[in-house]
Amino acid sequence: MRAPALALTAHGADGRPLTRLRYANAPGSPDFRPHPDRCHLTLDLAAPGVGAPAARPREAQVRLVAPPEWLTLPGRVCFLPAGQTAITWTVYPRGLPAGFTARLAVEVRDGRRRLGRANLTLGITLEGFSQFRPEQHALPFANTVADLGVVRPDARLFARTYRWTPLRRAFFRGLYRAIVFLGGAPGAPQGGLCTGMARAALARSLGGLPAGADLRAAAIVLHGRQLTDRALLAAAPWVLRPSPARAFRRFRADLLARGRSDVCFDVGVPRPWRRDLVRALTREGHTVVPYGFRQDHPDRAEVLVWDPNHPAAPPDESILTVDLRGDTYGYRDRARLGERTTTIVAVRQPAYRGGRTALLASAASVLLDPAAAGLTRRRLALGGLLAAVGAATAALAAAGRSGLAGRDREGNATWNRTRATSCSTS
Repeated sequence: MRAPALALTAHGADGRPLTRLRYANAPGSPDFRPHPDRCHLTLDLAAPGVGAPAARPREAQVRLVAPPEWLTLPGRVCFLPAGQTAITWTVYPRGLPAGFTARLAVEVRDGRRRLGRANLTLGITLEGFSQFRPEQHALPFANTVADLGVVRPDARLFARTYRWTPLRRAFFRGLYRAIVFLGGAPGAPQGGLCTGMARAALARSLGGLPAGADLRAAAIVLHGRQLTDRALLAAAPWVLRPSPARAFRRFRADLLARGRSDVCFDVGVPRPWRRDLVRALTREGHTVVPYGFRQDHPDRAEVLVWDPNHPAAPPDESILTVDLRGDTYGYRDRARLGERTTTIVAVRQPAYRGGRTALLASAASVLLDPAAAGLTRRRLALGGLLAAVGAATAALAAAGRSGLAGRDREGNATWNRTRATSCSTS
């Protein structure tokens, strides 16, 4: 005969029913704690044949099954005197949960005979916040001509951006000029500095910019750094193996391990098989700073981002949603869940802080506009050879790194740019 079901309920310290636990950290801290920090589990033995004293003339053994790291008072095995019809535990959740549900169970036995069993599942919400605080680290201007004025390539800032690059004139007049600008004639591309602004804001949160630094100049310099060899090579595996879910897991793993993150999200980066790849690279890309996340289901997560185009927007207006099962994402008007035309690139800050050479971008500038560089055919042929060698190097590096992406160091095991774009200021 099947043992009768028992009633197991959870309540907070205030006596209100509890169906979900929230694990969160203080911004910048790796210490994730449950909220509430304790709860009360009550077992009601009023089921026929269990709670009635006549049916249970002697004490019964009660066994509580809970996640092994949780603390319980009384212990997990206790004895219920004859005639008693209820028992309550105070439970203290400990450690990070293994998933997004916590399963609890209680079994009542009279010797070898099982008198009844009760099950209870609590939902788990995981929330994390990095060291980045928009109210403290956001730049005091928007990615607009109204705030920044017209921006044109500046030789002084160009020299600060790159330590060494061949064919400097060709590069300055080529890709650098096509990327580092803001404002244009009506109907012409307006450009933007979103990547530089996002990287400068992130640098402020990481202590990478001294107090009193020229934030406008820093944004322009860091915007140009997306053309360095180090930034391009760091982005290559993300472009060749597009995965918004992997980008989210990198950010989440940072917060779970350290409470801090040094990644920006390049959104709207076209997937490599698109026919309009070249046009998309120069028109669709945008960069934001992820600084928080919320996840209550293994297949979906929400990410709080700071957006240079909307620097003062309320947090609930700048939420990026990731479909972890379908590996797609949605953000404002730049991407929709279920679409697979763009991806997210999650390159770490050192690629921008330490990258100072631009071999690949210089070679590309020569190939795109040799006349503007004043090159002869002989020099152009040499430039083409350099570009071919650079491209081969990038491909090898990408292949090597892509094999490492998404492993434990990205957080997959625990919880379970080739991009050079101007950013639209819309």
